[in-house]
Amino acid sequence: AKRLFYQRRAGDDCKESNYHTGACASPGGSMNTACECKIDAKRLFYQRRAGDDCKESNYHTGACASPGGSMNTRSPTAEPEKHKKKGTCTAMKIIKEHIKANTYKPVYLIYGTEAYLKKLYRDKLKSGILGGEGDDMNYSHYEGKGIDGNEVIRMADTMPFFAEHRLIVIEESGWFKSQNEIADYLKDMPDTTVIVFVESEVDKRNRLFKAVRDIGYISEMNGMDEANLKVFAASVLKSGGKKVTADTVAYFLQRAGSDMNTIQNELEKLICYAYDREVVTKEDVDAVCTEQITGKIFQMTEAVSQKNQKRALALSYDLLALREKPMTILYLLIRQFNLLLQARDLASRSVPGAEIAKRLGVPPFAVSKYMSQAGNFKESVLKDAIAFGTDIEEKVKTGRMEDQIGVEMLIIKYSEA
Repeated sequence: AKRLFYQRRAGDDCKESNYHTGACASPGGSMNTACECKIDAKRLFYQRRAGDDCKESNYHTGACASPGGSMNTRSPTAEPEKHKKKGTCTAMKIIKEHIKANTYKPVYLIYGTEAYLKKLYRDKLKSGILGGEGDDMNYSHYEGKGIDGNEVIRMADTMPFFAEHRLIVIEESGWFKSQNEIADYLKDMPDTTVIVFVESEVDKRNRLFKAVRDIGYISEMNGMDEANLKVFAASVLKSGGKKVTADTVAYFLQRAGSDMNTIQNELEKLICYAYDREVVTKEDVDAVCTEQITGKIFQMTEAVSQKNQKRALALSYDLLALREKPMTILYLLIRQFNLLLQARDLASRSVPGAEIAKRLGVPPFAVSKYMSQAGNFKESVLKDAIAFGTDIEEKVKTGRMEDQIGVEMLIIKYSEA
């Protein structure tokens, strides 16, 4: 189809085409490998652009050739919505579409590592389903392990009171990692009831997960990439009447990290601090924003890799001044060396960046920074640093070494020129 399209663009006005990979049935029913079939090349091109991935290339006036060579008037249908793998942004868009159309699935599962997004879309669904008027008569909320499944079923069977839907929100139940009776019940649940599950972890082999996947909608809400975090930060500042440059936003995210709740809180501090000034600057960020300990540890490891012993020790003293425990610093340093070792190994096996981020448990936009820092260490040095740090930890816990001295020894040994 693509070849035909470019033939037409090049001015090839051939009226007929017999571009077939297999045989085409002639009007009389016999097989003719040289028959001429009229093909609308432009239509075929746009079919392909629309994502029609028919495995056979014998598109004839809308018909699709089956593997056996016979003609089939139905091309393969698109993959169902619930079975497609979606990113966080796509998942959010689909939930917004459900709310806008006021058409809801019987059950939703929102899970992942980003607490801010899970809470945001839980509340959006609640507002949309109940009409945004705080309808407590038709709303039930359960949280934590030990929830009585039979009570949830009784509530779900109750008809809504002067409303279209009854909403049940269930958070951190642990049901998606264990067996329970809710999986069988969902198939027979009244059409008037909508259940929203909010979980941190799920097992995709779980019966309840499969039941939700079959009749409802599943949305995985993990950390956003750097580009979307920048857009989020800029939008929060804009809602507070402030403007910011791209460089300042990037600088802010380096200090605040990738947790969206933390970002929201730090931005509110910035808005208040800037007061009547319209533009937020880097100086404002330095003045009021708290730098996350993981950011300090990253800088400390960077200083060690550059053999900048003075800066590495200064950063450790900064953390001690902020009342961080020496053992916490030691643990995070060992963890950082371990992450860098894993990053080197995964990169050497050509693992994609998104998968590396998932395995390391770091934001997707931070992968390149980890890879860059890992390149400053030899693999043998990283392994030795992990072993040395673990040995220091054992000595501290058995009373043979002071914790602060242990941290300093680890930094000094691997930052020596």
